[in-house]
Amino acid sequence: METSGTYEVARPDARELMVVPNVTFRTNALIFKRVLVEGDYRVICSGLTTFSEGRQWHFSDLWRELVLRGYEWVEYIPDSIDLGTAQTWRKVGDKFLPDDRVYDKLLFSHYAATRSLPDVEAHKILEAANESEWTEKAVREAVKLLLGNPQKTPKPKVIQCPHCDNWIAETDKGCPWCILQTTLKSIRDSDENDLGVYSSWVRDVCDEALAEV
Repeated sequence: METSGTYEVARPDARELMVVPNVTFRTNALIFKRVLVEGDYRVICSGLTTFSEGRQWHFSDLWRELVLRGYEWVEYIPDSIDLGTAQTWRKVGDKFLPDDRVYDKLLFSHYAATRSLPDVEAHKILEAANESEWTEKAVREAVKLLLGNPQKTPKPKVIQCPHCDNWIAETDKGCPWCILQTTLKSIRDSDENDLGVYSSWVRDVCDEALAEV
């Protein structure tokens, strides 16, 4: 919903309203109709700090406007918002510009949950979420399924070999150092003069041992 082309905010430390011309206020966006002076941007920033909800979109639009006009946007982050949070709000606002925020049943957090997806896939999930009134958690689960996050393979426990005292991965293949040492001793003590017959075997044992190191 839009107002009639002006943006009204509370004057700091007072109960009156200040009007900022040429800024249209929507429940999920700020539309700047012309370039403002720095004082007007300061007034808007100050006014937004009094909002109890829905201000993520408004701040993201303000910060984007400031960047477009050559201002250092981080100077307009209130003390109540940490830098990491502000950066997230900006990224979500830049991904979903005002005309893309078309889902009336969704909150900023729903959009934020799809930020890692390409635009087309993100809107598909948001459209489904809006129609079925999904929670933010449901949107995040849908994003995970779409991305197909692979399961992490647990790393084996590291133990000390009781024979050679080397630290090794706890597997059913045994200690690679001991296997290699046993293999070399077998070759040394063999009566076979042509050690070439062992070449392939030694190579395989060494490859397997080194893979476990």
